[in-house]
Amino acid sequence: MTGFPLLTISILIPFIASFMALKMRDGKKLSLLSSITLLLPSLAAMHVYFRSGTSGAVFDPPIARLAGVGSISFFVDGLSLPVVLGASLVSAIVALYSLPYMVKRVEEMGLAQEEHIPKYFALYLVFAGSMIGVTLTNNLIVFYLFLELSLISSFLLINWYGYGDRKRIAILYFVWTHIGAAFFLLGSLVYGVIVGTFDFYHPEKGPMLGWASTILTPFLAKLVLYTILFGLLVKMAVLGVHFWLPYAHAEAPTPISALLSPVLIGLGGYGVARILLTLYQGLPQGLQVFLIALALATMLYGGFNALKENDIKRILAYSSVSQMGYVLLGIATLVPVGIAGSIYHILAHSFGKALLFMAAGSIIYYYETRQVSRLGGLAHLVPITASAALVGFLVITGVPPTIGFWSEVMIIGGYSGYLMEAGSLSIPLLVFVSGIGLSIAYSFITMKKVFFGQKRQDFAQGDTDKMVSSSLVMAIILSIVLFLLFGYMAPGTLDSVNIILGGD
Repeated sequence: MTGFPLLTISILIPFIASFMALKMRDGKKLSLLSSITLLLPSLAAMHVYFRSGTSGAVFDPPIARLAGVGSISFFVDGLSLPVVLGASLVSAIVALYSLPYMVKRVEEMGLAQEEHIPKYFALYLVFAGSMIGVTLTNNLIVFYLFLELSLISSFLLINWYGYGDRKRIAILYFVWTHIGAAFFLLGSLVYGVIVGTFDFYHPEKGPMLGWASTILTPFLAKLVLYTILFGLLVKMAVLGVHFWLPYAHAEAPTPISALLSPVLIGLGGYGVARILLTLYQGLPQGLQVFLIALALATMLYGGFNALKENDIKRILAYSSVSQMGYVLLGIATLVPVGIAGSIYHILAHSFGKALLFMAAGSIIYYYETRQVSRLGGLAHLVPITASAALVGFLVITGVPPTIGFWSEVMIIGGYSGYLMEAGSLSIPLLVFVSGIGLSIAYSFITMKKVFFGQKRQDFAQGDTDKMVSSSLVMAIILSIVLFLLFGYMAPGTLDSVNIILGGD
C-alpha cells in the first residue's frame, strides 16, 4: 500500500476539471486542460506500479471502510495497467483532437460556441474520467457507479451533438446499455448483501479468490455469475446484444466514437477478467464452451458486416463488434497467456480503433462525407490521416511493429492451448483463422477504397489543421512505443492472471 493517495487524486482531478471547464471560454485552454488532466492517471499508475518493484497489486490508502460495503480504494496491478493506459492516453489525445472537430460541429448545428464548447469538454471529462475510474477500483458498487456516470455523460453527448436521428439513437444506446448495467447491479447486490462486502480485491487480504463459488449457495452463485456476465457482455456488444453499437457509434460525434468504440466496450471484457474470474476462479465448462462459440460467432458476424458496409463509421463500428470477439475468446480459454492477450487486445483496440475513428473524423472534417463510395485517392491529399488509418488497421489486424501484434499472438497461443487440451483442432481453429482473414479483408479493402482507389471527385488539400494532425501523430507514435514496452509490462500481467486462476 502506498503512503500517498496518488491514484485517487489522479482520478478525482478530471472531475474537478469538468466543473472548471464550464466557466472557461477559451477553446484551446479547455482542450489542453482536458488533455493534461486525463493524462495524469496513466502517469500515476505507471509511477506507482513500477516504483513498487512488485508484480502484485499496489493500493492507495482506502478512502473509506464501510460496513456491508467494503473498502473503497483504488489500485493498480499487471492486469489493470494496460487497460488504464489505453483509457487515459487515448482520452488525452482525443481531447486535443476534439477542439477543431467540435467547433465545426457546433457551427453546423447553429449553436453558440461560447456555451456549447465548455459544455462538451465538461461532459467529455466526466465520460473519460469515469472509464478510467472503472479500471482502478476494487469494489463492485464503485465499478457500477463509474459505469453509470460514463453512460449518462456519453448519452448526453450523443443526444446533443450527434448526427442523424441523434435523440432516438441516444435513447436506444441509453436503454440497451442501462439494461446491461442493471443486470450487473443485480448480481453485485446479491453477492455483496450475502457475502457482506462488495470488494473483489481487498487492500490487505488481496483478491477474493473463489468467494462467490464457495460462500454462495449453488443457485445464488449461478445467479450472480450469469447476471453480472450478461451485463458485461451487453457492454462489450457481443453478438446478440450488439444492436445498440452500430447506431450509437456511427451517429455519435466522432471524438466520442473514438472513446465509445475502443475504450468503453473494452471495459466489459476487463470486467469479466477482473471480477468474474476472481470471484469464481474460472468458469463452468458448459459456459466456457458457450462463450468460446459466442466469441467466434461475434468475430465472424462483425467482420462480415464490416465488409459489406459503405458508411466508414459503421464499418469501424462493426469492426469493434468483431474485435470484442477476440477479447472474449482469449478470456474464455482460461489459459493465462490467452487472458493476458485479451487484456493487451483491449489496449491495442483502444489505440487502433481510436486512430481509425480519428482518421474517419478527419475525412468528415475536411470533406464532409463518410460514404466510402464517394471517396478515393486521398493518400496524397491527407498523408497524415492516411498514415493514421494504415497504422490503425495494422494494430487491429495484429501486424508489427504495433501493440496489436503481441495481443493477437497471445490470444492465438491461449486458444491453441485450449484446443489442444480439448483434443479438437481442425474446425474450431479454421473458424478462428476465418475471423482473422475477415479482419484483414475489411481493413485493407477499406484502406484501398478510401486512400488508394480512384478519385470520385476533386478534393482540396487536407491535413491542414495542426491540432488534428498532431493528435494523429501522437497516437501513431504511442501505438509503436507500446509495442516496445510490451516486454516490460507482460510479465506482471501474466503474474496477475496466474494469481486470479490460483496458479503460482
